[in-house]
Amino acid sequence: MNKAKKIVQNYRSLDDVSSELIRVIQKLSLAHSLDDITTTVRTSARNLVHADGATFVLRDEEQCHYVDEDAISSLWKGMKFPLKACISGWSMLHNEQVTIEDIYQDERIPHDAYKPTFVKSLTITPIRKEEPIGAIGTYWAKNYTPTKEELEALQALADTTSIAIKNVNTLEKLKKRTENLERINQRLNRFTWIVSHDLKEPLRSISLNLSMIEEELINNESISKDYPIYKYIEKINKDIKVSEQLITDLLDIAKLENHERSISAISLENVVKEVLLLFETTVKGKKINVEYKNLPIVRADPVLITRVFQNIISNSIKFQKNNHEPKIIINAEIQGPHWVVSIEDNGIGIPKDYHEKVFDFFSHIHNRIDFPGSGVGLSICKMIIKDFGGKIWIDPEYQTGCRIYFTLPRDIDERF
Repeated sequence: MNKAKKIVQNYRSLDDVSSELIRVIQKLSLAHSLDDITTTVRTSARNLVHADGATFVLRDEEQCHYVDEDAISSLWKGMKFPLKACISGWSMLHNEQVTIEDIYQDERIPHDAYKPTFVKSLTITPIRKEEPIGAIGTYWAKNYTPTKEELEALQALADTTSIAIKNVNTLEKLKKRTENLERINQRLNRFTWIVSHDLKEPLRSISLNLSMIEEELINNESISKDYPIYKYIEKINKDIKVSEQLITDLLDIAKLENHERSISAISLENVVKEVLLLFETTVKGKKINVEYKNLPIVRADPVLITRVFQNIISNSIKFQKNNHEPKIIINAEIQGPHWVVSIEDNGIGIPKDYHEKVFDFFSHIHNRIDFPGSGVGLSICKMIIKDFGGKIWIDPEYQTGCRIYFTLPRDIDERF
């Protein structure tokens, strides 16, 4: 009868160990710092084997650092001992789990260090199977030999602890790298603002002085309007405008990089209407026929998605042929998990050799005099669409102008 009772108790004990081990593994998987790990391990190690105390030890070069403890009375929290003078160090150096039923019968134990404590028996389990980085110590106030299952549970805890420490170290590295990148980004943005401001000032000065020169020339009746200097002035003014646009676009890129994303349900039809209002005068002046249909509601940042349509439609308006009826058609259709949006025109088009290049920053394939601009519009579109998890490209088969496609995730299947 006693034997049967003992078997039942053993089963209950194993069940308790398994439950505790599962709980601590789940907890360690969520740890975000070494403090989280040490707090969890010290208590769980003690509970797993019903010990009177537990310590969390880390290797600090040639020393054992007793980082934390959970015990019925004080042990060595915060203290450091040489690896070769400490049983935890012996365990790490030999990569071996150590169990000692009577510490005063083992020469590896520094008896003087243990005399002020309650410890009679102990088990030391190294953390990490190769080149241990620490150890978990468990202690009893009486002579005790843990069962095979308890030793396996302690080793499982140590293995999980090793993984948790590795994860935390990775998180810390990523955090530091992210913080470093943020600092660099802030410096670059500040640099961009300062440089842009400093570059704009001399341009304003040049423009002002140029206008004064032009005024002097106009007031001088002896100089004909056909005098070559007027052409030089016109050329300089155009170059100033190109430079100002480049500076403005640099600032624009910095703004977009730092724009705080705010994702919401957006009607692309409303976006197109708003963009067309911006170009209303130009569209009417050039008599451009704009059609849009099948435009859905998508989840996107309203500022960024508006910028995509603004840049592409602006190009379609700018790069038109002379003496023809200009047209812009905007459409969307479903392809798998995405909306595929197309914006096409019957303008001058883009040569196939430049279909990839036009998405690079400051790429400009047309004459700056006839078609002014900095060449960042489509680059910004690519940056934004990629940020949304989509892609953008030019239809290589479209011959009567330019047709640009881009994809957006199809989270909402409604349309206006």
